[in-house]
Amino acid sequence: MKFLFFQAFFFLLLSFAAPAQINQTEWLMKPGDSVLLRFKIAGEAAPVTTTYRVSDNGTMKLPMLDNEIEAAGITVTALVRRVNDSYRTSGIDAVAELPKREAYVNSGTITVSGAVPKPGKYPLRQVLRVYQAINRAGGFSGKTKDVKILRNKKELPFDLRKILPDGSNNPGLMDGDQIIVRAG
Repeated sequence: MKFLFFQAFFFLLLSFAAPAQINQTEWLMKPGDSVLLRFKIAGEAAPVTTTYRVSDNGTMKLPMLDNEIEAAGITVTALVRRVNDSYRTSGIDAVAELPKREAYVNSGTITVSGAVPKPGKYPLRQVLRVYQAINRAGGFSGKTKDVKILRNKKELPFDLRKILPDGSNNPGLMDGDQIIVRAG
């Protein structure tokens, strides 16, 4: 009983730990994804921060530009470069940047299976970490220690006992990731 209480407390603590920054350069944008951009516009006192969505045809409409920007199939960082190039070539004195916080929302799914009460597919509409994904699938079934993450046909073993108290090594998930919780 003590073990289950400790495991539940530790899990709860890590689920709410401040997430480390995810390397957004790994993610390719696709229709339905959103990105938070901050614009510094010449003559304006304060920057403007707004969320923009990739349309169904893979483009994004941005302020002051006549043409839509191709956004699907490129990384968030590449999108920011493309936006700034478009402003520059249009003669518009504006600079787009990513705010310091998580700025990309992927609209994909992840799969959680193995030793969890509710295995299945779960939407990825916000930054999601391994512990949070396991929590969505009902938590752990038994004394679980090892998790396997399948990403792009690569297997990434993950030992839950090695999560730091601040959660900084609790990896962020990407569209298509599969989390397999092994029975302990």
